[in-house]
Amino acid sequence: RIKLHCYNILYIFVIEITKEYRMKNYIDYSIDDCDDDAITINDLYIVEGERKKGKGKELVKSVIEYARDNGFLKVNLFVNCTDGSISNDDLIKFYESCGFDSHGDCSELMEYAI
Repeated sequence: RIKLHCYNILYIFVIEITKEYRMKNYIDYSIDDCDDDAITINDLYIVEGERKKGKGKELVKSVIEYARDNGFLKVNLFVNCTDGSISNDDLIKFYESCGFDSHGDCSELMEYAI
């Protein structure tokens, strides 16, 4: 398994690739457009066979570490499962287990304070 950290101006990706060069799991995040003190998680994908094995938490923790190491004050995300593979309620529980809290009146908007 290879992990690649790919950086460009706006997005940072952490991608797991098999030895056959097939993408397995990934997370992408960026500096928040509206808040220079925040990182925003844009997308998280774990292949079905590896779900509920800690891979998602591992990738989310890598984003939190990056934010902490680079002086950011929080990590934001908006919960929205677009492919129907998991409910938004289950995703909210997952992110709460990673230390995120619902932010404001919208339960889908979540924040991790560093």
